[in-house]
Amino acid sequence: TQYIKTYFDLRKSNVYDEEIQSLSKLVKVMSAQADKGNLSQMELVRLKAELLSLKKEKNDIDNDWVNDSKALNLLLGFLPNADIEPMLDESVLGQVAAKQIDFVSIDSTVNERPDVKSAIANIDASRINLRLQKAMAAPNLTIKGSYDRRGSAINNFFSVGVGVAIPLFDRNQGNIKAAKYSVQQSVCENDAALMKAHSELYEAFQEYKNAVAMMQSSETSVEKDFDKLLSGLISNFSKRNINMVEFLDYYESYKNTRLQLYDIHQDVFLKMENVNAMAGRTIFGY
Repeated sequence: TQYIKTYFDLRKSNVYDEEIQSLSKLVKVMSAQADKGNLSQMELVRLKAELLSLKKEKNDIDNDWVNDSKALNLLLGFLPNADIEPMLDESVLGQVAAKQIDFVSIDSTVNERPDVKSAIANIDASRINLRLQKAMAAPNLTIKGSYDRRGSAINNFFSVGVGVAIPLFDRNQGNIKAAKYSVQQSVCENDAALMKAHSELYEAFQEYKNAVAMMQSSETSVEKDFDKLLSGLISNFSKRNINMVEFLDYYESYKNTRLQLYDIHQDVFLKMENVNAMAGRTIFGY
């Protein structure tokens, strides 16, 4: 999960780098036009304000990357200043979307989850304790032997004793009863752990399906044509084919659409990892 977040932090930061670079060039050109009186200072200030806003947003994204990469380095046992650039093949999302996964097939192996295994182990431990307590209720036979060479009237005296501890009163019934309750409690806890595991896996699987459906309904062509759209937008504004309001509106829309696409892709990856975690094994590999 941390790896995925760090990867998409970088992707989003690159979007801002491209927009800041292109808008910086435009501001430089428009500044020259403003000096010649071909552009109002108000429009120039508005462009500079948009550029400043982009830089502020990029700074926030970069701070997210710092925090996520620090956490990733800690998980991997690397130094805090280790420069890691995560790589993901986003093309696998198309294969994942086309892959038909039946919930019943992944739910059938939910016993592999650590919490379920732990609950099953507690049942075994409780049953062993019950057998122990029952065994302690039986008579306890002990045999003792002693040897005395000259300490008694008879030299080289040998003696053997047999002792039997008979539980005449409680016969360990209190501990046996407690052990029986412990077994029942362990069985109930195991049932609860199974229900929780099935419920969490079902929820994770449904969230994964929703994320995939959202990805399939999104317009991915914007990502592919982003550079072309951005170049055309700047060209049209420079030629005054569109006004300042239209330019900024389109500019903001392109940026937000691209960032939203990254959020959608990130969500699918995160939901796949959540299914893996809830299933207790690798369902999705990439």
